[in-house]
Amino acid sequence: MPQLHFIVRWPDGSRSRCYSPSTVVKDYFSPGTAYGLDDFLAKSEAALRLASERVKQKHGFYCSGAMDELAAIRAAAGKFAAYDNPTVWWKGSNPDARHRPRHNAATTTKTHEATT
Repeated sequence: MPQLHFIVRWPDGSRSRCYSPSTVVKDYFSPGTAYGLDDFLAKSEAALRLASERVKQKHGFYCSGAMDELAAIRAAAGKFAAYDNPTVWWKGSNPDARHRPRHNAATTTKTHEATT
């Protein structure tokens, strides 16, 4: 089952490299697209729960990494709940990132990228 890492940009300009055990998340997001915070959270939950379910179908157990990532995304998103119309950008994915160190949404990097 191919895993992937995807990049999101938070309303403050910071980025997170997130993990999914399945490419199914690409069915929920489009590269370079902005999502309202609530929509992003709903899509993340649906995608990562389905990804975990796919692991269970193949290996007989749910993927704790997907649920850990969902928890990290929720925690990171919580920092922006008070923002006026917070937007999260889904920057894209890298389906073959197995050999790179894993960073989740709890670990963000501040960027100086424009907000568009």
